[in-house]
Amino acid sequence: MSSQRIVVIFLSIIGMVGTFLPWIKGLFDITIDGISSSRDDKSHLWLVLLCFLTSLLICFFNKSYHLKRWTLFGVVFSSILAALVGIFYLTRDLDSPVIDTFLGLPGASEIGLVLGPAPYIVFMTGLLIPIFGLALKQKTVSTSNNKN
Repeated sequence: MSSQRIVVIFLSIIGMVGTFLPWIKGLFDITIDGISSSRDDKSHLWLVLLCFLTSLLICFFNKSYHLKRWTLFGVVFSSILAALVGIFYLTRDLDSPVIDTFLGLPGASEIGLVLGPAPYIVFMTGLLIPIFGLALKQKTVSTSNNKN
């Protein structure tokens, strides 16, 4: 198994674990957890989990040594989609204190909301998977024997 594939698998697993962690923490032990929470509006979290799971499954079921062309595109696309969904979840309601917390504005600190570890983990792994997937990509070597 190539180092490219190992790094993508490792980061995909970290991203999947991030969907279960707290997204927002507040005063008096109030938390908005990931998929394990009892909230009804969890469709975005399932999408994030599915995106990271897609990257993981592509790495396991692809027969070639390195991720190439469409398989690499699938991994990159699904991880960037996971990062965008994570950011969209945090910024979808511009009147909420969540955007204040995300941008570091004073409104959220007045009511005691802080971001949990999950948005950072999902966003960073969503960005690191394409970076490492493309950086560790196998270089194609020309094997032509032109002897003039």
